[in-house]
Amino acid sequence: RGRGVTGSDSCGGSAIARNLELRSEIGGVVQNPQPSAPAPANGVVWLRLAKTGTSFTGWYSSDGAVWTPINESVTNGPLANARVGVYAIGNSAQGQVSRTASFDYFRVVEAPAPVEVSAVVSPTTPNGLGSWYTVPVTVTVTATGGGESGVYREVNVDGAGWVEYSTPVTVTTDGQHTVEYRASAPGQDPASGSTSFAIDATAPTATTALDNEARPRVLTISGSDATSGIAALQYRIGDGEWLAYASPLALDDSAQVIGYRATDTAGNVSAAAVLEVPEVEPEEPVLSLGVVLDPADPNGAGGWYTQPVTITATGSTTGEVPVSVEVSSDGAAPRELAA
Repeated sequence: RGRGVTGSDSCGGSAIARNLELRSEIGGVVQNPQPSAPAPANGVVWLRLAKTGTSFTGWYSSDGAVWTPINESVTNGPLANARVGVYAIGNSAQGQVSRTASFDYFRVVEAPAPVEVSAVVSPTTPNGLGSWYTVPVTVTVTATGGGESGVYREVNVDGAGWVEYSTPVTVTTDGQHTVEYRASAPGQDPASGSTSFAIDATAPTATTALDNEARPRVLTISGSDATSGIAALQYRIGDGEWLAYASPLALDDSAQVIGYRATDTAGNVSAAAVLEVPEVEPEEPVLSLGVVLDPADPNGAGGWYTQPVTITATGSTTGEVPVSVEVSSDGAAPRELAA
């Protein structure tokens, strides 16, 4: 037989110490282990016994709501197919004095359904691009089974540690996230699961770099996003259409207003920024003149030429207007040299 009993220990005139015992007897011999627990101080106790195969597990409660397991289970092979009932038994120390044991009620609870746990993510599907959320995500954990003892639920968000689940969990920070969840009940195998998702609720940034020294001038647009990464860069000149940016832009010398923006992989778009590019003021051209004599040196004495001298004059400029060269000989009116 198997029995769960309440008892008391006393020595001389000392106070009675009441306790709870879970015992297993085979052939009149009490088997080991022989677990015990202190009886509730109010003298009222709720008892619960669960049977799984040949294993028996006990719980006790002082109010019928919060249950505490007795620290060990006991086994009894001959009782594999036994039924459960209640009875009272005394001991030899009691003598012939009659004592009354009363039970307020007795109830057999069918084997509970296995514990199952699941989670629902809201929004149910990512609202951004590329499987990214751009809004906070709420995870609601639901458990079933476990019988009347109730199911204890826990969550572990991004490895921060297991905590009791009481209300839906809302995740707001950017990044990759994993929410683990599990449920357990007395005498039941625990159930667990996890769900993962990614959040990027922060818009990217876009910047520009203008090389004013290059001709033509060169504009470079760059983007930065710490979470999902840059998907596209765009620009427009003035109020024109937005165009895809793929490589540095060559700009002429006119004044221009250039808008630019960035889009990240999650679909967040940065606020459009504007770069005002000033006009390049034209520079004064630099003229240069080269003169060549032929023969280069006088062929006569005293620095005199004794033969005709040919003079060749060449002009150049840094500007765009062609250069003309004029020559005047011995005070005569200037005349333009042929190119």
